[in-house]
Amino acid sequence: AHGAGRFAVSGGIFGCNAFSGQGAAFKQIGDLKIAAFVIANPYGVISDRDGKVAACYKQKNWPKNLRANDLAQGYPKNLSEDWAGPAEGASNKNTTVSLIVTNQKMEPAELKRFAVQVHTSMARAIQPFASVVDGDVLYAVSTEEIDKSDFPAYSPGLGVVASEVMWDAILNSVPEQPVAAVPSKEKRHTEVELSAYTGTYKFSDTVSVKVTVKDSSLTAQAVGKKPAYAIGKDHATELLPTNSGDFIVPGRYPLSIRFDKAGSMTFNPGHWQQVGQR
Repeated sequence: AHGAGRFAVSGGIFGCNAFSGQGAAFKQIGDLKIAAFVIANPYGVISDRDGKVAACYKQKNWPKNLRANDLAQGYPKNLSEDWAGPAEGASNKNTTVSLIVTNQKMEPAELKRFAVQVHTSMARAIQPFASVVDGDVLYAVSTEEIDKSDFPAYSPGLGVVASEVMWDAILNSVPEQPVAAVPSKEKRHTEVELSAYTGTYKFSDTVSVKVTVKDSSLTAQAVGKKPAYAIGKDHATELLPTNSGDFIVPGRYPLSIRFDKAGSMTFNPGHWQQVGQR
């Protein structure tokens, strides 16, 4: 969840919207070396070799061991009213960029066919793959260090091995998903304590959030051009305290909120944090 993969997500077509990132894998057989790298930001879900979805924020009634074919077979009935699919204008922002590197010497035509085989194989790990809203691309490179290996250049076997390395890289691109804290039944703040958090916090030129106190509870409302995750523009959203001293907005997608004395408001502290200043 770093670099180009920091805010990559997967499974938007099913409302999973799980975090992904950048991954890599390597394999050596004799003198043959194959390395794969990927930035996974697909509209489809990422699945493992048993067909299980690697990461997904599921609907409450979905199976515990969710499989990619469950989602595909149930589509579009599994898109219920609380589905939070891609934001407006985001449908063309899915892309999985991948790179496969081998030290096996190849002619240009051989390398191109090798690339086609590996890229096609990625449909096993990402479902659906290469949709109309995905800008998927794969680069294939040969360092030409060895002329011969156990796999001739024009051999589907080389593509088989490389395809498995690429699948490993895709699975390695999925980080541990953030889990929202549970609202505290005991934690209570006085109105004086809550008032210290009030104000308008600017996250960007298009996202600002106004925090107020109402009926002894802390509330937040987006007042910029765009909503702020689960905090919308139409009405104020209650922020519930947790035992850790942070706040959360309950829902399908975890949204943790942290205030500090320096006058900042942080969404989802950690890898995916967004900080607004008062």
